[in-house]
Amino acid sequence: SNKNESPKTIGSEDEISNGENTKNAEVFWEEHEEWSMNVLSKPLTVTIKDPMQAERSFTNPNPPVMYLVVAEPLGTKVRRRYSDFEWLKDIMQSRYVGMMVPPLPEKKVGATQKFVQSRMRGLNMFMARLLENPYLKTDSAILLFLKANDLDQWEQGKKEEETPNTSKRNEGQYRWMQALTNYTLPKQADRLVADISSQIESLECVMRALLHSCSSLVANAYAYAA
Repeated sequence: SNKNESPKTIGSEDEISNGENTKNAEVFWEEHEEWSMNVLSKPLTVTIKDPMQAERSFTNPNPPVMYLVVAEPLGTKVRRRYSDFEWLKDIMQSRYVGMMVPPLPEKKVGATQKFVQSRMRGLNMFMARLLENPYLKTDSAILLFLKANDLDQWEQGKKEEETPNTSKRNEGQYRWMQALTNYTLPKQADRLVADISSQIESLECVMRALLHSCSSLVANAYAYAA
């Protein structure tokens, strides 16, 4: 061969590195998707029912409504009040930054039976949406919420969940951090965000006008009824 012949170029170090990173990312997301599908394929149904309120007393004029939370096929039954659902939502929001955690139904003191039934439907929707998310479904706080039957065990468990523990792996949170680490921003991300922000501002204007119209209709209805 010709000694003066230039060696074949197989790509710069950056090109090779980018190719390896792309391959590693593809492998990660394939495994991640497999994990997600496996989690969601495992049956877990939560039903909130049988609301009960303790008797009013001088020291407790507005006792909380306690809901029965039944999880199948775990076979667990626990009583939870609305503030317990709030705790669950708050801890999920603190752990899964950037994720849309499902909202809770409205809070109201001294609620009527009709309101309690409506809230119970909202709580069922809240739990169902949590379990549709593989990260939230495998979070340790969810399992505590569904399993801790004894009040002392429940309170102690909440304190432990609120205390960071690097020696104990929380599957859902661990997988979420992995996903964030391996996520690649799309090209022109700043432009996409600006476009979405503009659309949201336009939608807010429409919603304000709609709310104003609804308020006027309600006011007119009261005026005619008077």
